[in-house]
Amino acid sequence: MPDLDGYETCRRLKADPATADIPVFFVTGRLEPAERATGLALGALDYLLKPIDPEHLLERVAAVLDTPL
Repeated sequence: MPDLDGYETCRRLKADPATADIPVFFVTGRLEPAERATGLALGALDYLLKPIDPEHLLERVAAVLDTPL
C-alpha cells in the first residue's frame, strides 16, 4: 500500500469508534510469525497468506459473520 501499511490502516480503523467494528483480515505474503502476531494484536480477525484460496477466504468471512456459505 503506497501511503499506509496494513498495520497502520488497522490501527486507525480500530481507534475510531465509527469504524472500530469493521472486520479486518490481513492478506499478505509476509510469513514471519511476528508479523501475524502484530496483525492479530491490532485487532485483525485473521491473517491469510498469499496466494489466497478463494474458498478458504469465503469460509473465514462466513465464520466471522457467523453465516453459512
